[in-house]
Amino acid sequence: MRHIIYALIIAGILSTSFVITDNAFAVSSKFRKQFVFNRRANMLRQQEHLIKMNKEKVPEEVRLFIKDALSHKRTFEERMYLLDHAQAMATMYGHETGDHSFSKEIKTIQRMEVNKKEEAEVERKKWSAYKGLRGSMLLKEHLKQMEAAGQEAVVFPHQLHRALFQCRACHPDTTVMKRDSNDFTHAKFDSGAQCGSCHNGEVSFSVSAEADCARCHLPGEAETAAKYEELDHDIIKSAATRLGIEYHPENLPDGEIPLDSRGEIDWTELKALGVTSPAPSSDRTVKLDPALVKKGVIVFTPGEYEDGEGVPHVPFSHEIHSSRINCQSCHTSIFNNELGSNEVNMNEMAMGRTCGVCHGKVSFPLTDCSRCHTLTPGEVPEGAIIRD
Repeated sequence: MRHIIYALIIAGILSTSFVITDNAFAVSSKFRKQFVFNRRANMLRQQEHLIKMNKEKVPEEVRLFIKDALSHKRTFEERMYLLDHAQAMATMYGHETGDHSFSKEIKTIQRMEVNKKEEAEVERKKWSAYKGLRGSMLLKEHLKQMEAAGQEAVVFPHQLHRALFQCRACHPDTTVMKRDSNDFTHAKFDSGAQCGSCHNGEVSFSVSAEADCARCHLPGEAETAAKYEELDHDIIKSAATRLGIEYHPENLPDGEIPLDSRGEIDWTELKALGVTSPAPSSDRTVKLDPALVKKGVIVFTPGEYEDGEGVPHVPFSHEIHSSRINCQSCHTSIFNNELGSNEVNMNEMAMGRTCGVCHGKVSFPLTDCSRCHTLTPGEVPEGAIIRD
């Protein structure tokens, strides 16, 4: 009977649907390595002998497995993998010594981890629709405090702000552009930092005005909370007039906002039509210093498709970007200054790094390939730097 139980314990790891190597967990002791090896090889008698000959080591080894599993760096899958090893070791130890306390403890930890995973999934689904709003940022780092005050999470509408201000008006002075790098708090707002630098009752409504709480703490369902692709011209015009900023919706052909191939607002076209002239600073008397607009083009050459046809090259225009945002917003928190020292590829972008910090959430999405891949292979603008 004991052999059957041991066989089931050893086989447990074989049914795991993911692959994790021992090296990933810094398994250092000879005993632990042998234990894991025996389980994977389904070496039943060797495992039984190993536990018998090392009973005094098992409690400490089980503790090490648990400690390793509960490291904050671990993913859910990694934690369950290590706890599975710990449970197998504890169960075999219990059959040898009659002490089942470790096994009971680990079962409790496993249940807690599963519960946390389920709760996190419920939370993820709750907010996923808000995160999907183009140009919006969901701010819920301090959600418990917000809920305690009877408030919803905050949805920041980039699109509305972009119609009035250039990116440099906020980045990087009031907010760091890199995701998850700002700890937004109401205390900071009240002191005039972050959002409070503008929402002070002078540039815009005050963050301290209780009557305006719902303008940021958006209630209701995501699909009705805000449609940033459909700008309310009257609201923007009123704000622009009060701020002394140019906004001319009458210049829109047929009154329609120009959209790109993905149905997103084409901000470049809006500017070309003379609809928007966003201010470079919250201080409307400040004009854009021409010296801040940098020239130069870097051409990225992605290589070839599987059929041998060349992938259209990507010209990165410093002029277009630096006319909207300060250089230090990207350098060096996102890109190193040295040419060729940055790993720029679609995988990195899809992970929200390099160009993906903006493109995909605030600016046009990465799926709009033709917005970047515009050059025929071999076509190089004069003076451009080539980056393979």
